[in-house]
Amino acid sequence: MHHLRTTVILTRPQGKNQGLQMRFEQAGLRVTTLPALTLQRIAITGPVPDPAAFDLVFFVSGFAVDCFLICWLSKACNGRKGCMPVV
Repeated sequence: MHHLRTTVILTRPQGKNQGLQMRFEQAGLRVTTLPALTLQRIAITGPVPDPAAFDLVFFVSGFAVDCFLICWLSKACNGRKGCMPVV
């Protein structure tokens, strides 16, 4: 009887799958890595919304949080002393 080995397909961006891939492989699963996204920062030219104006702010990734905070804090700080953007 032929038993099929389960395959997991990881689609996270290049360089973001290693830890998860290793855990799946240690569990005996076959892993295929097919990055479906390329993450990059883009210039924001319009107003940056203040998160305090919303009841809930939801981000889909840590990268999205980092990008928003860098943009929001740099505009909110606007050179004020003691205010440092996250880098």
